[in-house]
Amino acid sequence: GAFLYEAFKFDGKRLQSSSEPLSLPAFGPSRALPNFPERSLRIERIVFHGLPQRPTRAALSGSEVDTAGLHLTTEAEDGATFSATIKKPSGLIGGSWQIELSYA
Repeated sequence: GAFLYEAFKFDGKRLQSSSEPLSLPAFGPSRALPNFPERSLRIERIVFHGLPQRPTRAALSGSEVDTAGLHLTTEAEDGATFSATIKKPSGLIGGSWQIELSYA
């Protein structure tokens, strides 16, 4: 069947997304999906858990994204950690972008 491969890296401050070609031993290198609806696959929300500090701001950057400020909500979790939710970021599945969290 068809699949999408999206790689995410998070270093505690930046979440980076990239869709680099993947090579699977049984199938060989990945290739573009036929009839891929590039403009309709969006991310609904991003949730971070276990953050050591409460983030105060989130900014989005990358190709083909709206770089306006993001709506960030935070909550204290059990212990001394926090969760943060970003709803409807404009990053696209299949594109390269990054979200940077700022801490006070």
